[in-house]
Amino acid sequence: MELENTQHQRTTTTLLLQRTMRKNKKVANKMCENGGQKSSKCRSRGSKMNGRVRTKRRTDQEKNVSDDEDKVEVEKKIMQLQGIIPNGESLGIDTLFEETARYILALQAQVKAMKVVAAFFEGLEKETRKFGG
Repeated sequence: MELENTQHQRTTTTLLLQRTMRKNKKVANKMCENGGQKSSKCRSRGSKMNGRVRTKRRTDQEKNVSDDEDKVEVEKKIMQLQGIIPNGESLGIDTLFEETARYILALQAQVKAMKVVAAFFEGLEKETRKFGG
């Protein structure tokens, strides 16, 4: 049962990482393809009037500011991720996301191993107390 839970957890984690990686890769690719500028998306701000939404188009300047803020935020997160992953500073974006997935799985395996070792020592300690040692 525990093995099934671990496999399910690993599968769920892998699927979430793949989804996040695809999303972040798309953003990063858009930034690269556009010379560092993320392609503008059609966004609107709306206000409800009589049950209908009235949209206001953003000016080019507002779009550029928003795109620049998005770009800075993505770059900041990538730099943070590079600092967490061993040798992450030398990896490209694609490789960085792949290494991140591997690193998370390795950390999960280490946590599981530590739990097993801790349980072993707890059992050993109980046996020692049981026999007055």
